[in-house]
Amino acid sequence: TEAGLNFLAIKGPEIFDKYVGESERKIRDIFNKARASAPSIIFIDEIDAIAVDREGGESTNVSKQVLNTMLNELDGVEELNGVILVGATNRPSSIDSALLRPGRLDRHVYVGPPDAEGRKAIFSNASSSFGIDEGSFNALIDWIVNETEGCSGAECVLLCREAGVRAVSRGADHVTREDFESAISHLVRNITQEMLDYYQEFACRA
Repeated sequence: TEAGLNFLAIKGPEIFDKYVGESERKIRDIFNKARASAPSIIFIDEIDAIAVDREGGESTNVSKQVLNTMLNELDGVEELNGVILVGATNRPSSIDSALLRPGRLDRHVYVGPPDAEGRKAIFSNASSSFGIDEGSFNALIDWIVNETEGCSGAECVLLCREAGVRAVSRGADHVTREDFESAISHLVRNITQEMLDYYQEFACRA
């Protein structure tokens, strides 16, 4: 909306079809639609599902054909004007190197976990209906933000959901700090420093 472009959002795993040739046809249809509605953006979430390294053990004949079709659409005979391809993945090393060459997905942007301001916005939105006393709301949110350094956005939302469930299970009509404390104590953090170092190194290398 900000750029005034048409936006086509696709999830990588949805491309695959059990019928022969259908997966490749879906790729062609997506790019044809993007050309017809140019200027446009094609956003492929979990792009590693359809761009898996052809030399790796995860690659199959179908995935190779899908990747080849996408490469042909990007820089084949028919020029791709006014179309931007954006992909998202948490497995950048699994993507075939051919797709990362100049003229294709040649710019790599590392998106890390939300910072303090980002987490504060997430918690404020996710807990707005929790009936927390207005006077203590900001102080509670600030405390939660300090306790969740390094958490992903999904983990922040899950934390609020768990606090709400704990309040409901004890028959309360509002969520308290004790509910959040209990939820935080059971929160499983999936992001490690090793993961962050890996993504940052990939972004710098790319």
